[in-house]
Amino acid sequence: MKSVQKVATNNWTLETWTIREFINKSISINCNPVGQRPAVSSNPIGDSKPSKEQGIINSIMKGGDIGEIKIVKLIQDDPNQFQYESIDGGHRKRAIKEFLANDFPLHKTSILKEVYAKGLDEEQLESFFNFKIRVVIYDNLTNREKGEAFRDTNNTTPVNNQETLNSYGDTPIANLIRQTARKVEGIESFSHELFKTYKTTSGNIVYPNIATNNTRLRLDELVARITYMCYRDEKPVVAPFEGIQSMYDSDPSVKDVKKIEKKLNNCLDFLYKCSMEKKAK
Repeated sequence: MKSVQKVATNNWTLETWTIREFINKSISINCNPVGQRPAVSSNPIGDSKPSKEQGIINSIMKGGDIGEIKIVKLIQDDPNQFQYESIDGGHRKRAIKEFLANDFPLHKTSILKEVYAKGLDEEQLESFFNFKIRVVIYDNLTNREKGEAFRDTNNTTPVNNQETLNSYGDTPIANLIRQTARKVEGIESFSHELFKTYKTTSGNIVYPNIATNNTRLRLDELVARITYMCYRDEKPVVAPFEGIQSMYDSDPSVKDVKKIEKKLNNCLDFLYKCSMEKKAK
């Protein structure tokens, strides 16, 4: 028997899916679009405390509520392309899929203690697949409306400034900033050399040229601040969140963003040379 339940509203529908139904449908959902919040930690296997991913799976195993996930129906005629795109709940969607792919185990403090999905018995696995999640499905939103839906959803959930800006999605200025600071999954792009990384054998991401990492989009914010200075085309200026957001809202054209990109890379090239000089000494 199908467990999907539907409640229709003006421009969105609320459905209830089991995890089994979500997995079956996930092939048609882009769970990691460019405007989605990236993982808050670089490694899904926690240390003394569970990682974000492990916390989500632990809640499911206990039968707790993991909240709503939100997707939008895309204007798409090609059946080989994604039919839906994630708006909110990307961590939950990715955690479910990655756990079932045996990418990480339950945390050592959980009842089952570091068990991977492949180690669950038949009853435990069936219970996991039958866990119900609430899914909100929007109809054909613009990039701006997708960002607004994300920000409206997270008014009561701590979201920092750059995560808010990242929600603007597939726009030229937003793409420049995120693709300069990091490799964006699903897109053939390369971050600036200053932000290159490597992964250790334990799965941690290391930034050899800078003394921080991109947790909660710290580096995206750094790039956004420098980009704002280039956008203003002035000598160094204060880059408050309101100013940076106004730059995103102005939605510069591809041609204008190319001009900004040249100035931005000049600034980052200089910082990279400073980093190399410091390492050489």
